[in-house]
Amino acid sequence: MTNKIKLLGGTGKPGNGKSTFLSLVAIALNAHESGGRIALAETSGIFGWGMSLHGQLGNRVRACKPLMKIGKYVPDDVTLDLFDRWYQVHVHGTKIETLLLPGCPRTRRQRGHMKQKFSAMGIVEIDVDSDEAFQSVNGRLKSSGNQAREDDAGGLDVFSNRLEAYENDTCPMLSDCNGGIIEKVMVLFE
Repeated sequence: MTNKIKLLGGTGKPGNGKSTFLSLVAIALNAHESGGRIALAETSGIFGWGMSLHGQLGNRVRACKPLMKIGKYVPDDVTLDLFDRWYQVHVHGTKIETLLLPGCPRTRRQRGHMKQKFSAMGIVEIDVDSDEAFQSVNGRLKSSGNQAREDDAGGLDVFSNRLEAYENDTCPMLSDCNGGIIEKVMVLFE
């Protein structure tokens, strides 16, 4: 069942700048809006919130921490159950009209779920060279010190796992979109 809220998801290789890009989109759009109708939700923040949950869902999310740590995708059933719970707590019943969600959807199943949940959905693919994406992750790791994301801290091995998950699960989802909902943005690091 859809509601009146629209979704703009951001996807692409790990370290490609999807969070930064959608943060800038949120700033630009909110500059013309009032009342907080456009919201940005970091996927990592949703999973962090899920880690703190009590009960079965929290246990399921925490059980996936070893997968996240090595750069593998969390299974769709856990991801979607967590997203639905987060949505009920943080979005449902608010004045939010558009949700910006970097890192989602990542799979065909997630895309189908989101298409049913939202009144409209767009996906922006941020396209960068794999070597540049690794350098971005490596730079983020060096600049964040002890506050590094767990999936950044594993270096090249974890980055390779993240890239493999993107190629195996996200690329097929993107190819299914038939150009109808995708906007591809090229990013060049200088």
